[in-house]
Amino acid sequence: MFDDLSEYLNQCVTVDDVALNEEYIRLSADYAFWSSKYADSRRTHAISKLNRETVRSTLRIAHREELAEDNNRVTESMVTSAVDIDPKWIGSKHNEIDAETDMVRLSGILEALKTKREMLISLGAHARAEMKTI
Repeated sequence: MFDDLSEYLNQCVTVDDVALNEEYIRLSADYAFWSSKYADSRRTHAISKLNRETVRSTLRIAHREELAEDNNRVTESMVTSAVDIDPKWIGSKHNEIDAETDMVRLSGILEALKTKREMLISLGAHARAEMKTI
């Protein structure tokens, strides 16, 4: 039906002023669909944040033990520096950033749908007012 997601998204957030009834009918389904996607993205973000925190804690222990074998005195900054450059930490942080970006994008879609709803209400009221004057 749609060539890609952006075309479908464009259909969701634009208003066809010739087909207001269809727009009213469609809006609830679109909002439910994108709300579900947003909820999934919030969950993914929360899980990625938890994973990042777990990776950081695990790496702090591992690097502290590794540094203790090489040095008599291990400082917090030494441990933090070792963790900050660890590929596992960087990967977990990238996953969290990706999840947060997706969540923000979906939040924007929901805002656009809310705006569409307000537009439809306004257009409907305007159409009713015009019908009364005729």
